[in-house]
Amino acid sequence: MKITYLFLFAFSTFLLCYLSFNMINDPTGNAVSSLYRNYVSLTMQPNHGLSTGSGSEILQLPRLVQSCTFSGTWRTNNNQAFNLRRSCHEATGTFSGYADASQQYVTNDPDLFRWAGISRAALNPPAATHESYSFWMETCDSEYYTFYHTPRYIAQATISGFGTKTLHFDWIYKDRNMKPQVLFMVDLKCKLSSP
Repeated sequence: MKITYLFLFAFSTFLLCYLSFNMINDPTGNAVSSLYRNYVSLTMQPNHGLSTGSGSEILQLPRLVQSCTFSGTWRTNNNQAFNLRRSCHEATGTFSGYADASQQYVTNDPDLFRWAGISRAALNPPAATHESYSFWMETCDSEYYTFYHTPRYIAQATISGFGTKTLHFDWIYKDRNMKPQVLFMVDLKCKLSSP
């Protein structure tokens, strides 16, 4: 008989702890939100050979999206038909970040490459975090090695649509020099509202 009471006491304690933990995670008492995962690719490039470009990609989700974490790689490609220069071709890097309705940031880490052009030495820039963006990378620049270098040529994007079933990836591209395409391969994990 004592074993039965002990078992019931242990089980009720476990159940109370479990429910309390879920209430802390979701104070409304609803079921814990589900996780949605997808792979997304974004290609950022100039518009028809110009020095700037912009665009938007849309991702439909099954329920309202609350927040997302993401990581992945990017690669430059300067073999387009209108621009056959080998400069800034096949540079690579990695990134990771977070986005929700009130904030977003990304940490970008370029790999070793000839960032100032093929006639200059290779450089491995340090990783840097960029607030208010979900994607951010600097393309090649002949002034990359100057002491007070300020990024001039960039590919960057933001994510919006939190609180809805549709995420928008809005990007801007600026490069008056070598103009490579930049392909972002994204592993996206989003927290969705309960059904």
